[in-house]
Amino acid sequence: EMFPVVFGWTTLLYVVMDSVYTMIAAIAKDSATAMTLALPFLTLFLLYNNFTVYADLLPGFMRWLIRLSPVAYTIEQIAVEAVRLEPKNFGPIAEQVGYTDKT
Repeated sequence: EMFPVVFGWTTLLYVVMDSVYTMIAAIAKDSATAMTLALPFLTLFLLYNNFTVYADLLPGFMRWLIRLSPVAYTIEQIAVEAVRLEPKNFGPIAEQVGYTDKT
């Protein structure tokens, strides 16, 4: 039951991340510049995802970083579905990080 949700959200994440890096590659003059320009996006998307860095641990002026991360949305939606399917196992984890169903 979980496979279609995980597959769907990770596929959507792949499309978004590929689009961001394709845009950066189109802007950059060469591959070295593209890698340098991609580093801030990579750091933002992978570090600030409310899983490795919780929103509660961030100062108030930095919490908006989590809302920019497509990785954060993907993790949250997969967790929400996991809670729906197995609330006993996944409920405490989702509650700890503040994941809620926004639909």
